[in-house]
Amino acid sequence: MTRFLNDKGEVLHTTGHDTPDIILNKKSVASPNFYFLKEKPKIYDRRKHVHETYLVKDDLNLALDLRHFSLARIRNLEPWVNIETSDYGIPIQQSYMKDGTVTHLGKAEDIANSFKVTFALNRERYLNTFIDESGPLDTFVGVGSGLKAFAFIKNIGWHNKSMFYLFDTDPAIFSIKRFMLHDWTGKPEHFFEYCRQFKLDSDDLENMWKDQVRFITPEDIWSMKSRIVLNHGSITDFNKYYSLFGKTVIWWDGTFKYTPNHYRKTQQQVWNEFKDFVAKLPDDAHCYGTDPFYEFYNNISGKELKDHVESIQESDPRNTDGATIY
Repeated sequence: MTRFLNDKGEVLHTTGHDTPDIILNKKSVASPNFYFLKEKPKIYDRRKHVHETYLVKDDLNLALDLRHFSLARIRNLEPWVNIETSDYGIPIQQSYMKDGTVTHLGKAEDIANSFKVTFALNRERYLNTFIDESGPLDTFVGVGSGLKAFAFIKNIGWHNKSMFYLFDTDPAIFSIKRFMLHDWTGKPEHFFEYCRQFKLDSDDLENMWKDQVRFITPEDIWSMKSRIVLNHGSITDFNKYYSLFGKTVIWWDGTFKYTPNHYRKTQQQVWNEFKDFVAKLPDDAHCYGTDPFYEFYNNISGKELKDHVESIQESDPRNTDGATIY
């Protein structure tokens, strides 16, 4: 049994896993990821769970794709706020956090490129990897960044005929994965030294490692080596490469909400790309990830997600041509 405890030693949740006790600080206990584990919502709309507001001063003269890109950047950098318009708000083209002002397409490209960094470890929490206790998987399809894919595989369970397909468009990710599988000593310092040759999203590898090694160890990763297939491509094309069999788990993480995905696209284009991806999912797949805007999905079947996406009305902002602030 795995116990999830607060920093006072009180048991907040248990699962049937064999991971040692996991101590959660106050921030982790209050996080959506712990809510995903404890309450198991298959669909989570973050707009309904936040109480802070980000005020934006709109500019209707800004081209549609630039307005949409500007909003996508705010949602990415400020994910746990609601966005509202105000004459006293921060101009939509700006963000007080990073990267300057979206005044023209060239600047938008510079900003999009600034997000293209290597995620050697994951920023998000691993708690939702413990949700599914329905038995081992046969096929895993996931993004290659960080270690979270390995945690999903370990915690859901697997067998000696399972296959794991990891996708990423960043070639550095697979250099790191090959290093981990074939040359790594298992020592954190060896991992840090190798990763720092790349442009990383964060240089604080030591603290990130301390958090994530609680969930997945070098030995866990090495045990999966013979079943892992690395694909330098987009997870959105998974169906072009592999035949999926048996219990299939698909984790696309934030592929669609990631800021560069919104560059030179309208809101409706991004939404249609997501709908096309959802249509490819096997009906019985166990799915984890986000939509391009506000929703999180955890252990939802492909059929349930397809039905949900199809139920969204044409009047919904996601289905409109405009870069709607919502």
